[in-house]
Amino acid sequence: MSKVDIKKLMLAKRKSFDKDKKRRYDAIIKDQAMFFTEDATTIGIYAATPDEVDTYAIMEDLIWDSKKRIVVPKVEGDFLKFYQITSFKQFEPGAYGIMEPTVTTPVELSEIDLMFVPLVAFDATLHRIGYGKGYYDRTLAHCSAKKIGLAFSFQEVNDIMSAEHDVPCDIIITEKAIITS
Repeated sequence: MSKVDIKKLMLAKRKSFDKDKKRRYDAIIKDQAMFFTEDATTIGIYAATPDEVDTYAIMEDLIWDSKKRIVVPKVEGDFLKFYQITSFKQFEPGAYGIMEPTVTTPVELSEIDLMFVPLVAFDATLHRIGYGKGYYDRTLAHCSAKKIGLAFSFQEVNDIMSAEHDVPCDIIITEKAIITS
């Protein structure tokens, strides 16, 4: 299957995913993700759309930890810039209807220890298919943070034909497994 076909299939599966089951899986994935935040100081995390793994619960726990900085991306040109948030009141709808921070002082990519990465599909080699605009691949190419994809197990496919510019994850967390290379 092509990346376009995989993306269409997975977006449809996520949209039709049972909401009660999604809430249960979100909680399992959150618990697993929190383990990886223990040694991180500055954590990059995306504001999830309703069909994605819920990242707001992760952010909520981390916001209360005074030793953690939570930074959320905002589309600026062809790249993502990250901004520290301390409250959900610091969000507004941005590019593509995704919630983005309203704060104005960016955080350097080099300061981010851990980056949670959105994805539409992934394979066992930790390659991902995103939404097709390349924002994360362009940004992650300049970021040394540990890259963790959050997904539901049904988003795994046999093989993603990755391109040279595609940046794989270091870890992918699902409700069934923590996948590493």
